[in-house]
Amino acid sequence: MDFDAFGADSALPFPQIGAGPSRKRKRGAGIMDENRGCFAADCSEKTLLGKRWCKSHNQKYDAMMYQARKAGEVEAMSEVMGDENKAQKAFDDFDKDCPDDVRYKRRPLIQWSTFRRVHSVGRVERDRKGRKPYEQTEWQIRGEKIMGWSAAFTKAEWEKHKKTCEKDYLGAGGCLRLWIPTIEEKHDDKERSVSNQLIESGAQEKRLAHNHREVLMDHLHTPCDVPDVDVNLKVPEKECSGSSSSKMNGGEIVDADAATPTKNTSESKPKDEETPEDCCICALSVIVNLLIGASLSHVHEKKKQKRLEKLKSGPAFVAHRITSVGKANEKLKQILAAVKVAESKLTDAKVALNDTVLVGADGAEDEVIVSYKTSLARAFQICASFQAVPDLPENETPDSQATKDALAIKEKGFLAAVDASNVSLGKERGNLHCYFYLANQAKLLRETEIITVVEELNDNFKTDFASVDKLVKAATKIATDVKSYVAQKKKKAEKAESQKKAKQEKQALDQAAAVAKKHAEEIKNGKLSNHAIFAVAAEKWQSVAIREPGSAVKEGDLDLPWMMKSPSSVETWRNTAKMSIKLSEFAGSYKRTPTYKSDKRSQAIVEGGAGKEESEALLSSLVSFATLDVSKVQGASSALQSIWYWGYDPKISAANLPPNAAARLQVLVMGELTVITFALTNVVEVMKETKPLTDITLDAIMAFLLAVNESSPHWAKLKGYFAFLKADDVLFVPA
Repeated sequence: MDFDAFGADSALPFPQIGAGPSRKRKRGAGIMDENRGCFAADCSEKTLLGKRWCKSHNQKYDAMMYQARKAGEVEAMSEVMGDENKAQKAFDDFDKDCPDDVRYKRRPLIQWSTFRRVHSVGRVERDRKGRKPYEQTEWQIRGEKIMGWSAAFTKAEWEKHKKTCEKDYLGAGGCLRLWIPTIEEKHDDKERSVSNQLIESGAQEKRLAHNHREVLMDHLHTPCDVPDVDVNLKVPEKECSGSSSSKMNGGEIVDADAATPTKNTSESKPKDEETPEDCCICALSVIVNLLIGASLSHVHEKKKQKRLEKLKSGPAFVAHRITSVGKANEKLKQILAAVKVAESKLTDAKVALNDTVLVGADGAEDEVIVSYKTSLARAFQICASFQAVPDLPENETPDSQATKDALAIKEKGFLAAVDASNVSLGKERGNLHCYFYLANQAKLLRETEIITVVEELNDNFKTDFASVDKLVKAATKIATDVKSYVAQKKKKAEKAESQKKAKQEKQALDQAAAVAKKHAEEIKNGKLSNHAIFAVAAEKWQSVAIREPGSAVKEGDLDLPWMMKSPSSVETWRNTAKMSIKLSEFAGSYKRTPTYKSDKRSQAIVEGGAGKEESEALLSSLVSFATLDVSKVQGASSALQSIWYWGYDPKISAANLPPNAAARLQVLVMGELTVITFALTNVVEVMKETKPLTDITLDAIMAFLLAVNESSPHWAKLKGYFAFLKADDVLFVPA
């Protein structure tokens, strides 16, 4: 075998394993080398001369190498034994599996495993009764909505349970909860299961000698590392500290001899009559019970003592202490940062609670808001008292009387703030300390020269830091709960506002529909012919300007209405064969259209090839407009290029906006028409003096104008332009 991988000991020859007893004893065998320690990680013994192991580990190494050769695992064995930590682990496993007796040194106690699959079917009847936590509002909703109780009965039940049920204050904002028995279930279950088991065992020991039996029984109580063992399987220390001849039976420790049958007898001999010869002729099967608990802790304690022995002085101690101090200070920085983050979140939550949406119409806050404000104030107090540091000289020692007095004051204030809050800490409450206490402990750790003190402080830090972490998380959760509640309230308020707005819009639509319906009925009954505005004399209005056909359009000419009196081109256009036919067709049919029947007015587009070209030529001869680029407005180009026929009921009088709210050039072919035009901005400004802008709708504007007369309050502020059109007259109405 080649062991060059072992490093410094590679030049040392390893002894031959398995040589016969007649070989001569090697020179120096059994002599200790005082200058070298055992290669195993946790061993502090000196090595044998010419070896890399102490006497005990060298014996185990020989036995393990023998087993490795038989199993063909020499290469793996060499790799493991080349690392001090792996070698230590291998020696520990060997101790666990092999009794400390020459009979078992060259073979493992556990030799084989059986994989077993178990099938089972069972019938189980279960009656379950349980309790659930309820807040008062939650209980009220359950009683009325789910159980169908009355509000009074539900409240009475709450008061009854309040006297008898378990209580806590873990509800929203720390409110009261009752654990009320509301769970009642009955089950009739059929269970089928398949479980897999791996059973480890050794070869059956036949004709076991008494001394070998004692060896195995002693090994039965040695500690074993068993991962993931249920806590209920752990054996208390008092149960595994008995004599080597006891074992577990049904949860009780009984004498192993009493459970051992004798050969060819119907009755067992009394214990005091049992002889070694009886044991030798027995066919005994030894069952290894893996007992953990006190034995396991004993192994851990032993390892810990070895570790502390190495670290108790010298450079190893200094390095260990520096590492511990660094970890403690780093954790303190993390805790302070977490407290700062918690304070920031609490501040945000406090700002959110001051939102006006949380205040009712009467200016009062609900009980949850009041409770949250109290919880936030106490959480702020906890954070402040945790971080409070007394004003002490920099050179003050951590164990001085001044430090102790200041520490007592800070601890008292911090714990009082914690107790005043509703924060639930459970068992961590007893390990809770302020920042000054923890920082002072870190100073003690830096100055101590005793390894046990270092370990004790490290252990205390684990529980102390865990308690502070839980407290900081609890404070942060208060801020989170507040923000969640505020978000819910805002969402509810927004929903209510949206519903209110939708209701107002619906009411406005309903009112508009009612006005339109009334308007249509009045048109149908001919009641629109005598509105007040048309009773005002023409001279009371401003007259529209008169323009000549073909005159140039100057700046400002398109801001006010104007008209042309019977241009000759209109008569010529009207009397052309095509236009005469098309105008006659529309005049004879527009009163039969659906819009005329409902609104007493009608219109139709002038199609290309059916008078549109002639109409465009007429309008161009009357006035020339600059081309307006409306390409970015969907549908605007086609709307501006369209020409329409229009017709009214002779009895109608109404108020309307121009089509598409655009300027128009209107030619009257037959009949007479009175037109009074207003700038929309002028009308809105006048109406704003008596109505809010939100109430000034189109229907309101039309109703307002139709009711105007000389006695109206705002008559002087209205600017209306009057025009009376006859056949062939042209009227321009600005946008």
